[in-house]
Amino acid sequence: MLQPDWAPSVADVGSVLRARTKDRNGNELGTFTEATRPTGEQVDDLIETAVADLSAECGIIPDLIQDNARRVAALGASCLVELSYFPEQINSGRSAYSQMQTRYVDALSRLKLQVSELQNDGTLNNDDLLPQFNFDDCGMIGLRTQW
Repeated sequence: MLQPDWAPSVADVGSVLRARTKDRNGNELGTFTEATRPTGEQVDDLIETAVADLSAECGIIPDLIQDNARRVAALGASCLVELSYFPEQINSGRSAYSQMQTRYVDALSRLKLQVSELQNDGTLNNDDLLPQFNFDDCGMIGLRTQW
């Protein structure tokens, strides 16, 4: 299958999941190879799935944000690696899956907004590239203290 230019490489996924790139001797390789579990070829298959999922969600990715799409797809592929090869570790707290999934969902949300803005008027608000935070009225002591 022909992948888009913004598709992440096995090394991109390895940079997110460095701890999973160990060979049989415990050496951290930084990327997936034939000596890792999963192998580079197996991660390539998961990258295809992550790219297809992202494309289905966002449509055509404009050139301006293809680097962002690559990072989001690498996060998505990383989640798939955890689900596919280390499912027993997810619920036992030995996997970073839930943190990666949260990052993926947030990043995908921002990417979809960026794609929408670029498709609608051709401009992008730089604030949309930044993480979004919300300080809701949670009744914290000192939140409304007047000095």
